[in-house]
Amino acid sequence: MPGGGRKPWPQKKTGRAHVGSIRSPQFTHGGFANGVRGPRTWFYILPDPVRLKGLCVALTLKHAQDCLHIVDRLDQLPADADAQFLQDLADSRNWGYSVLFVNETDEIKGGLAAAIQELPSFTAMPLYGLNCFSLMKYDTIVFSKNALDMLEERLLRQLHRAGPMNKKYRYIDYKERILKEGEKEDDPLQPPIV
Repeated sequence: MPGGGRKPWPQKKTGRAHVGSIRSPQFTHGGFANGVRGPRTWFYILPDPVRLKGLCVALTLKHAQDCLHIVDRLDQLPADADAQFLQDLADSRNWGYSVLFVNETDEIKGGLAAAIQELPSFTAMPLYGLNCFSLMKYDTIVFSKNALDMLEERLLRQLHRAGPMNKKYRYIDYKERILKEGEKEDDPLQPPIV
């Protein structure tokens, strides 16, 4: 850091603190005392509601672009299917350059696993690893029917649950319904909360 070679004022008879340089850490534009050493990481995990909303928006966008396809099962490809067969299949269906196959489990049987090994732009992923970045990275997303059903059930459960993920739940809005449900069950030990 440039400057700071001269002592700014004498050591004694000024009443001020002893200073040897204007680039000391206590001065503006001075150095750092016990500063970080090395590159700083800006990584942090987004909150769950933000990640959930991002996943919903990415799925909606892919559906609007007609890049979201559903098949019965991913293991129905013939066992002798090679990379060329998968590439021809993608070309005939206008799937684009890169395709992401999403299965309900992390094991893919049949010819799909062997064919994907040879194509760098084709990838298979289990449902639990699905994220917004993967959805936006690939041109086309192909879901198995079971994976799509599981994804729909999980997203709806997270979106409509009454907990810290969903701040829209207010007890007063559901008070009448809760009381009506409790009218049929008269339990003297557990009276309804009003």
